[in-house]
Amino acid sequence: MLVTGGAGFIGSHVVEELLNNQFEVIVIDNCVTGNPKNLPENIKLFRVDINDSEVRSIFETELPDYVIHLAAQASVIVSMYFAKS
Repeated sequence: MLVTGGAGFIGSHVVEELLNNQFEVIVIDNCVTGNPKNLPENIKLFRVDINDSEVRSIFETELPDYVIHLAAQASVIVSMYFAKS
């Protein structure tokens, strides 16, 4: 199971619940707003933005069966700025 945005508030709780249900979990998070301290020490964390080309190799190497996509830009103002750029 791969969780994008897994170091964020919601993502870290999803990761915790998945681990409690015996899923093997890996996380992709750029840690701009998420915090690695929100995750258990033994979790595999890739500190990379989901727009980075490196994500493809993570998928090819890790071969997740499922993806829970929680990575997002939470600020509407910032999102609107980038939408106009």
